[in-house]
Amino acid sequence: MTNNYSQIVDKLNKFSRSYYLLLLIKGLMLLIACVSFYILFVLFIEYQVYTSIGWRASFLIFLIILVSFLFIKYVGNSLLVLLGFKSSSEIQKARLVSSLFPELKDQLVNIIELGQMDDSNSLVASSIDQKIASLSPFDFRNYFHFRLIRRNSIFLVSSLILLVVFSFAFPGMVSTAGFRLAHFNQVFLKPAPFDFVLLNSNIRVKKGTSIELKVKCVGADSPGNLYVNIGGSNFIMSSADSVFSYRLEHVQNSFPVFFTDLRFSSDRYFVEAVPDPLLLSYKVEVNAPSYTNLPKEEYDDVGNLKVPFGSEIKWKFNCADTDSLFLKIGGELFAAAKNGDSFDFSYKCLKDTKYSVLLSNQFEDRKELISFDIQLVPDLFPDITVVQQQDSVFLSRFYFKGEIVDDYGFHDLYFNIKNIDLDSVFTLPVVPGLNVQDFYYYVDFKDYNSLGISFSYYFTVRDNDYFHSYKQSTSDVFNFQFPDRRELEAANDTFFNDIEDLIGQSKSMVDDINRDLNNLNYRRISGDINDWENQQLMQNIQDKRSKLEETLKQLQDKNAQMNNMNDSFGNQQEALAEKQKQIQQLLDEIMTDELKQLFDELNELADNFNQDRFNEMMDRLDFPMEDLSKQLDRNLEMLKKLKIEQKLTNIASELNGIADKEKVNLEFLEEKDFTQLSEKESSNSEGIEELAKELENVFEMNQQLEKKMNLFPVDKELDNIQLNYKEIQKNIQDKRRNKLQDQLPQNEDAIRGVAFAVNQMLQNNEMQQNGENLANLKQILKNLIYVSLDQEEVLNLTVDLDVNDPLLGVVQNRQDLLLEQSKVIEDSLYALASRTPAVNSKISSELLKIDYSIHQTINDLKEGLINNVPKLQQNTITAYNELALLLNEALENIEKAMANAMPGDQECDKPGQGGKSSMKKLQDAQQSLKDQLQRMIEGLKNGENGQLDQQIGKSLIQQEMMKQMISDLMMDDGIGSSAKEQLRVIEQLIEQNRLDLIQKNISDNMIARQNLILDRLLKAEKSERERDLDDQRESKTADQIFYSNPELIFEYNPKEKNNLDGIMYNDFRLRKFYEEKFRSYINKVNQKD
Repeated sequence: MTNNYSQIVDKLNKFSRSYYLLLLIKGLMLLIACVSFYILFVLFIEYQVYTSIGWRASFLIFLIILVSFLFIKYVGNSLLVLLGFKSSSEIQKARLVSSLFPELKDQLVNIIELGQMDDSNSLVASSIDQKIASLSPFDFRNYFHFRLIRRNSIFLVSSLILLVVFSFAFPGMVSTAGFRLAHFNQVFLKPAPFDFVLLNSNIRVKKGTSIELKVKCVGADSPGNLYVNIGGSNFIMSSADSVFSYRLEHVQNSFPVFFTDLRFSSDRYFVEAVPDPLLLSYKVEVNAPSYTNLPKEEYDDVGNLKVPFGSEIKWKFNCADTDSLFLKIGGELFAAAKNGDSFDFSYKCLKDTKYSVLLSNQFEDRKELISFDIQLVPDLFPDITVVQQQDSVFLSRFYFKGEIVDDYGFHDLYFNIKNIDLDSVFTLPVVPGLNVQDFYYYVDFKDYNSLGISFSYYFTVRDNDYFHSYKQSTSDVFNFQFPDRRELEAANDTFFNDIEDLIGQSKSMVDDINRDLNNLNYRRISGDINDWENQQLMQNIQDKRSKLEETLKQLQDKNAQMNNMNDSFGNQQEALAEKQKQIQQLLDEIMTDELKQLFDELNELADNFNQDRFNEMMDRLDFPMEDLSKQLDRNLEMLKKLKIEQKLTNIASELNGIADKEKVNLEFLEEKDFTQLSEKESSNSEGIEELAKELENVFEMNQQLEKKMNLFPVDKELDNIQLNYKEIQKNIQDKRRNKLQDQLPQNEDAIRGVAFAVNQMLQNNEMQQNGENLANLKQILKNLIYVSLDQEEVLNLTVDLDVNDPLLGVVQNRQDLLLEQSKVIEDSLYALASRTPAVNSKISSELLKIDYSIHQTINDLKEGLINNVPKLQQNTITAYNELALLLNEALENIEKAMANAMPGDQECDKPGQGGKSSMKKLQDAQQSLKDQLQRMIEGLKNGENGQLDQQIGKSLIQQEMMKQMISDLMMDDGIGSSAKEQLRVIEQLIEQNRLDLIQKNISDNMIARQNLILDRLLKAEKSERERDLDDQRESKTADQIFYSNPELIFEYNPKEKNNLDGIMYNDFRLRKFYEEKFRSYINKVNQKD
């Protein structure tokens, strides 16, 4: 393609751009001019006429149409071409130029057409160059001249000039009319000669409420009447003080209003009916804390609430025209969660409070609708009530019944026990959800005796209120204190005095009843009594009988209380405790069933008196009443003796306790704490002095016994101990440690020696008394067997006897002799019964049967009633047999008591087993003597002879006690021959040491003999232990035979002849068949004879 052609095309493009630019300028000038004329026209009309909204809207619409039309027609096409959105071909451009330059004709078009042909054709190129050369010269710039836009410019400038002129000619036209046209949708009225002043600051009204419109006309020519136009209708307004008003009731919708005097109108106002937030309904859900177990509660439209502490309250509010809802609780504002037209809110209530509900929308901000109170139901503290009951037998044992009450339930229940060193808590089971519960508990303070003497105890309960960490309540605090020895002694003395008084009263009542019975009998025989007096005397006897039973019941209760106190708080030996039980049993059985039955029969006799029956009753009552009096004396005697034994046991225990304290005091001496040592020694000295006084009282009490106990005084030993304390106190003041190191152990040994002596007194008396009782009982049994057999012979003589038989006198004489022999047995048994409780009330009952049967037999023989005699004699034999069984049981008890009375106070299965514990005691005592002898030898070596005589005296006392214990052991049938041989050697060694002590020949030889004594004691103990093992092996088979067939008991020891001591009854097996078995035994004894 030639360069000429390219130049032609470039020029065409440049011309095209310039041409369209010219068209754009002309179009814009025309657009602006037309719009300016239109705006000036509209502004002028609006300024003059105050067109309506419709006209102003039409003006604006036409303006938009005009601008759009002019822009599209004169501006849009040129602008699109210039921006490149629309383009034209070179041919179109050439034709445009040709039309603008007629002289070019079609030459330029032909050149462009040829240029668009195949450029490789040289012929075409030549043709193009030729035509270009033939073109007449022309310049595109010659076309663009001011004349092309002159008319448009004039038109534009004219419109602008007119706009400026009108703006100056009509000031405010552009601004006011332009403002009204811009706000075409508002009503603009032509100003009146006066002003409509709306006095309402706000004409927004809540739906359904009323509003009063108030207007005042200010200016010249104010109207006389004024109307409000609502919905095109005029409503006359009332006038007062130049103020026009009109009240709108129950406004439901928004609407425009204006005021007019029918000439001029005010601005348009819009009465806006805004929605008021409404609470239509609400629900309240109360969820109490889980521990209360209360169900969920729901309420409809209930404001004031009463809920448990910690409850979660949920509200659900149904509202209308409400954007948000708030709850003001306790001064704090909370927003509820919106869910459609409802609002939800939850709150955990922990205190009494007020709450208000506030509603908001776009027209109302937090309007308070309702206000209520929330009152908490407090979770009260749990309540606990406890009643304690002391065991009537075990006084250290307490039973508790309690009740716990709470609003909602319990978390736990505890029993607390405290003292200085103890703080224990025991958990009791509770049912968590049960509001009212009973509980029971038991405590035995004996289990805590080793931990102290004083305790406080109480119960605590906690409820299940986890908000307050489980509130706790405590029951009444109880206190328990173990009585000390002095308090126990004082209580025992009080009980004993009461018992002694009650026994005295009972004896007096028995005597009174006997006197009344005798008096009644005498007056009946003499005839000096009428029926009324007879009735009164019988009633008086029954009253005294009731009073006697009541007194005896008090006596039993008092003794039981004393026993219970000693069992609970006293550290009694088992033997003394057993005696207490036996005496209590005797007291419980003192008023026998037979005696009660006799009194009941006597009472029945009062209604229908019969002299013969009364005489019979007198005979039958004579012996039981006499026996009752004897039983009272017997029990009093045994109680006195038991009291002495208890006091001696306590004194010995206290002495050992003081000796233990002496050993502890050595620690204060080692620590050189002389102040503390002095206080402790002074306390021990006072304790010894008190015990000495108690011993004096014991000796005085012993003098009151019918059969006095064999007690020897220890006054000198106690006086020496007191002298030792004085020397100790002096050495403490002088701080002589060396002397104190010797004196304190010596004083301890001296105190233990006195305690040992007191224990020995008790043991020796017990063994001596049991030995006497055993011998007496064996003799009584032999006598009983004799009279039983003799009575059986008399029975055989009486069976075939008649009134005229010459043997009748022989029978009477032998029966009288049996009466005297029975009386001897009875007196012996009563004497024995006053010394030991082993002889129980059943024995007395059998004695009464014997007495009655024999006396009645003698009376019938004298009166010739032979037929009644054999039956009475048979009753006597039966009573003898039963009495023999009972006495044999008592014999076994005494033998067991003798075994248990051996030193050691440990229960044995058979006599002789106490010897092992005795040997252990002997070993301890001999070791103590050995230590004492060593101190004496060391004192002699150091030249300390001042206390030698006193120490020798103490050692001699202990040696005598050792000899007595060895003698007792050697007399025990349960000790084997090997052990007895060792004991004989020991006795000789002790005698040699005793002689050396008397001669003050104290040397190392005595220590050697003490070692030899200890060695022999160990051998004797070993021998007894081996012997016991052999006995256990041998007795196993015999025990099995005995329990499998109790009848073989009579074949167990065939060599025994008339020796009731060898009888071994088993109570459970023999009581059912005692009569048959005993008769079998008597037959065998007779056959042996």
